[in-house]
Amino acid sequence: MDLLRHPDRPVMHLVGELDITALPVLRRAVDAALAAQPATLEVDVAALTFCDSSGLQGLLQVQHAADQNGAALRLTHVQGQLHRVLRLTRLEAAFDIAPAATT
Repeated sequence: MDLLRHPDRPVMHLVGELDITALPVLRRAVDAALAAQPATLEVDVAALTFCDSSGLQGLLQVQHAADQNGAALRLTHVQGQLHRVLRLTRLEAAFDIAPAATT
């Protein structure tokens, strides 16, 4: 996971698999990002290749942590397997998902 700082918000880039083994790293990255008290925390999932139920729970925990810190959470580049899982579990409505870019 990479945490990049933009002038107006931190952007976390999730790479690879989001499962139970990745959750401690995710939590540390979220804590670091929210320490600066941003208005918005952006999570770019373009390079996420796998997300299981533990990963979904982790994303919900990120959403909760952002809410508790007065920040908005925004998922960007939601596609492929993660998009299907969010749609099938009806969790799309739980997140602010940036619309896909049109070409």
